[in-house]
Amino acid sequence: MKNKYFFVVFFLTFVSCSRQYHLADISTRTYRIEKASFPVDVTAAALIEPYKLQLDKTMNDVISINEEELVKRKTIFHIDQLVLQIFCWMKHKIITMV
Repeated sequence: MKNKYFFVVFFLTFVSCSRQYHLADISTRTYRIEKASFPVDVTAAALIEPYKLQLDKTMNDVISINEEELVKRKTIFHIDQLVLQIFCWMKHKIITMV
């Protein structure tokens, strides 16, 4: 029993004695990259083109239609709404079990 406590104390002491690293200096630079300043790599473009065409075809497929307009709004999710949804889910589970 004493060995177990010794092992736990030894392990916690060993883990807690670790090196801490601190950031010494921060220097930032901004590099402006414009499309016109670099030539187009034809071999890379030819390599990527089939994958791009396949991805564009997949992304342009219609997967659903919604009759209502979807508008992005800022919503506030309160805890009471969460509890209400949980109760409704539990009620549905109980009804389907009977």
